Amino acid sequence: MKKKIAATLTLSFAFFLTGIIIVACKKNTENVKPKGEDSCNGDIPDPVYFKITSLGSNITDIHRNKYVDTMQRDFETVFIDVFVTGESRASHLLKLKPNFSLFAEAYACSPALRLLHPVKSIAIISKSDLTYNNESDSISVGDTITNRFLIINSDNSSNVISNIFLNDSQRELRSFTFRLKDKPHQPVYLKADVHVRLTDSTLFVLEGQVLNVN
Repeated sequence: MKKKIAATLTLSFAFFLTGIIIVACKKNTENVKPKGEDSCNGDIPDPVYFKITSLGSNITDIHRNKYVDTMQRDFETVFIDVFVTGESRASHLLKLKPNFSLFAEAYACSPALRLLHPVKSIAIISKSDLTYNNESDSISVGDTITNRFLIINSDNSSNVISNIFLNDSQRELRSFTFRLKDKPHQPVYLKADVHVRLTDSTLFVLEGQVLNVN
């Protein structure tokens, strides 16, 4: 018994020296996963919110290697990848208890990470004048050509870009992959900008996406 008390006091003193306070998780009765499927077994702290501060993009091939636009490839094997490259913690949204000490807090289980302002919409704008299929199917500089693309899901299924944001859980995604929807009738060298707008109206413009496809 004395050994157990001594061990407890020693551990408490160690946390005192390091300035760490273990914060117990609270019970979340909504959308609780079966026991063992999350780090808290259903007991989770409030989510931690982050803001997107920057986005990046790559043109990739079917193996997700960077694609060189001087090489023409089949339209189904060239992709535009858009991804978050910078985030900042929105600490003012955290529900902190009054604390008059200088102790740091460590969670007994991992809090969920949430985007404060997730992606609201994506638009792909042409920077090229070209004929896509025939004289009646042409693309001009400034045209919104979002409807010519599909968004590729993690299971390799595809969806219309506008539909992906009807599901709130999809808006939490930190990366998106697109490809052309229809095969052109002749080789196409398409330049485009990708406009990504967040729910707080912040706009990111990813310029100079080039698709050299047939």
